[in-house]
Amino acid sequence: MAWNWTPGIPADGVKLISATVGFRTNDEDKDNDTNVTVVVRNWDRTEVARISDCFGHFDDNHDNGPFALFVLNQTTVEKLKSNRGEVAIHIDPNGHDTWRFNVHVELRFSDGTAATGDVNGAELSQNYRDLVFPIA
Repeated sequence: MAWNWTPGIPADGVKLISATVGFRTNDEDKDNDTNVTVVVRNWDRTEVARISDCFGHFDDNHDNGPFALFVLNQTTVEKLKSNRGEVAIHIDPNGHDTWRFNVHVELRFSDGTAATGDVNGAELSQNYRDLVFPIA
């Protein structure tokens, strides 16, 4: 996951206040009954933000989201940055489902700074349900 920190890297002590995730489905759709869970974890793998929903059908070559994650813990930026934190995506399909997509995650902090992370060409299926990306 490539991360972009804007307008600069937040100072130590700055806290996470919101998180969103958006998806661009490529050439293989997500079924309407496949549940997607996105979790942001800090350095000790504590969940700090999460969303879990079926979201409905994601058509080929379409954007879905952004979806707001529930912030469970206003962790500090130093517990997330420099490959200490991670974003995990998990699916629970009802039967067979292969989903090919790009993902965009945005984290916002109490000082007004933000971090955005993007992964292109991800794939999940009933046989491979998990992707984990470090926050760099």
